[in-house]
Parts: sequence; structure tokens; C-alpha cells
Amino acid sequence: MIDTGYGPRVPEIRSAIAGALHQSPRWLIDTHWHFDHTDGNSTFAEDQTTVVGHANCRARMSQDQFVPTLEWGVRSSPRSAWPVLTFNAAVSIDLGSQTLELIPQESAHTDGDVVVWLPSANVLVMGDLMTNGSYPVIDESSCGSLHGMIQAIERLLPFINAETAVVPGHGPIANRDDLVNFHDTLRTIEGRVQRLIAADSSVAEILAAAPSAEFDPVWGRGYVTGTVFVRMILAGLGLTEKPG
Repeated sequence: MIDTGYGPRVPEIRSAIAGALHQSPRWLIDTHWHFDHTDGNSTFAEDQTTVVGHANCRARMSQDQFVPTLEWGVRSSPRSAWPVLTFNAAVSIDLGSQTLELIPQESAHTDGDVVVWLPSANVLVMGDLMTNGSYPVIDESSCGSLHGMIQAIERLLPFINAETAVVPGHGPIANRDDLVNFHDTLRTIEGRVQRLIAADSSVAEILAAAPSAEFDPVWGRGYVTGTVFVRMILAGLGLTEKPG
């Protein structure tokens, strides 16, 4: 199993797994620490599922967190939810019928991102390194950055082909073209922000220039609006609005 989602959805997820496997999963892989991906960990751990994740994922889950751009205050997770097997280099899990390749990333969405590659099934599970149809969260409190996300995608694109099922952290199942489009959108916005910074624009001036405006009707319809997304980009660069 990869990620557990929000706690209230755990009964639904457990039912679906039981219907398909007639047992609890042996392995649970966390793609990163955020509560909307790990909230159900404890429940599955009680079923003797082994939780696996990046070392930084465990470290983040074990302490209170605060994400300033979104004003998220997140209490530490119960110890039973923490990954019990951690890593910070590539790991393989041999399931017999197929092998899972767990590929940690440099700081991108967070500093504990893990991608899961199933080569025999041609499936790439991105976690929140991709959101399909919405801007991604860039967690500056966890060393996230837009440039890191772009670099992560560029490292992963050689793994996949036109038939690969690309599973985003949010939104419908995608394909290679969708991931390329997502990458190109991020790259374009990054270039515009970089040019504004190079012109010595203030944070307020960059926000007023709306460097994401072209893409907002498609990507900015959720709670991460274009303005919020640009604030995240800047926060990841250590640039924030000054009070007053």
C-alpha cells in the first residue's frame, strides 16, 4: 500500500483492500510526511502492516510542524504511525510477482519525498511531486522548493514511456504527456519569477505581476490559488512579505 490518506477515509480504504486481497497489506510506503497522506498509518500498523518511509518523513512525523504559507499547524503523529523502516537511498522490495523500487528525492515537495516505481507494471507513483489539475503544495518548512520539484520530475521522466500510468498525489491518474505538461508549467512560472527577482522586484511587486496568471484558470482553482502558489515559490527561496 502507498500512503493512507485522511483518517476518516480509512474504513473505506480498508474495505477496498480486503475485497481485493482478503488480507491486510504487508507493507505501507509513505511518500512524505503530510497528514493527508499518513493520517491512517496507525490503523494499518495495528493490523501488523510494516510502515516504510524516508528518514526525514519519520523525523517530521515525530515532531510538531508548522507550514507558514498555508498556516498549517500539525501536531506530531502518534508513534505507531511513524515509519519503522527508514532509508535515504534507493531501496527495493521484492514481492515475488514484482519488485517495488523506492526512490528518495532531493528536497522538492518536502525533504522526505519518495517515489515508487513498479517497472513490471509500468506504474510510477509520484506522491505530491505531481498534482494533476492543481498547483502543488511547496512546503517551505520542510525545505521544499519549486526548483527541487522541477529537478525531481526531470530525473523521473527517463523512467517512463507513453504507456506508463503516472499516479499523482492528487487528481486523476496521469500519463507521460500529463507529467511533461505539469513540468513545463512549473518551469515557465519559475522562469518568470526568476526574471522578476533578477530585476530586484520586491515580494509585493512579484505577487502583483502575477507570474502564474496564464495558468491559474486550470491549475489555480483549488485552495492553492495562483497567488498562494507564487507565495510558496518565494518562501522556498527564503523570500516573504514584510509585515506592514
